[in-house]
Amino acid sequence: YITTDYIPSANKLPKLIESASMNENGEIVSTVVNTSIDEAQEICCQIADFNISVIKAEILCGEAHDHNSFENADAVKSKEFTEFEKTSDGFKFTAPPCSIVKFIVK
Repeated sequence: YITTDYIPSANKLPKLIESASMNENGEIVSTVVNTSIDEAQEICCQIADFNISVIKAEILCGEAHDHNSFENADAVKSKEFTEFEKTSDGFKFTAPPCSIVKFIVK
């Protein structure tokens, strides 16, 4: 569950969108989207009833109008994300503007 403000000029688009699920290996996959094109968002994720041993993450980010093309196939690509802090019951991080961050929690 995520609590977030809305972007007023975007017809009530939430600044943050999240998804969480458990994969076939019993790992939690948590994805957070920061829809703001100019504001970073601080996030504190708490995970109940799960013994956390390892957290890995990757990020997809760039300018709002960035896109891949035949001429520039790697303008937008995911990369390892290490700018988070593991806490006793989850993790916290700052989501850059216009980004998608995927966490895999083991």
